[in-house]
Amino acid sequence: MVRLAPGRRLAGIVSRIFAPLFLVLLVGYLGATVVTVSGFFHDRDDLLAYNVTLICVLGIVVFASRGKDAGDEGAVQGWTDRLVAGLLAAVIPFAVLALSAIVQRITAHGPSPNRLAVLGENMLLLGNACFALWRGRRVFTGRKGSDELERATAEYLPLYVLWFLFVVFAMPLIF
Repeated sequence: MVRLAPGRRLAGIVSRIFAPLFLVLLVGYLGATVVTVSGFFHDRDDLLAYNVTLICVLGIVVFASRGKDAGDEGAVQGWTDRLVAGLLAAVIPFAVLALSAIVQRITAHGPSPNRLAVLGENMLLLGNACFALWRGRRVFTGRKGSDELERATAEYLPLYVLWFLFVVFAMPLIF
């Protein structure tokens, strides 16, 4: 059984374990994609894996910003901030690749409800990563607290809800 020290959040521990692993995964996956670009644009499973990875990375960013302790030393908080900035910077080209793959699929095979739903989701994920990186720049430079990154994520949630409502209620009427 693991006992957490007083004030230590489970989210911080989880993010400190998985954030570096996902950063390595992102960089490695981007490198592999550069070598085998054609497979990525034609394989639905690869696109699904990209989308799941994007969602996981954004979740880890939330965990990392939420899990910082006030009692952490400046070096630990600085390391966590740099790690989150690296994750967000690495996830943006990742999201652009996923977005370009779904656009290519729509161009090649025509629009479908699933493709349009994934297109909107990819646009939201890319926008969320860019928005978090833009809002987090003050956190990463030490001018704001980590709650700024949390607020940026919370402010983006209504867009996900609106897209969900559109996909569930409007798309069946369109198609």
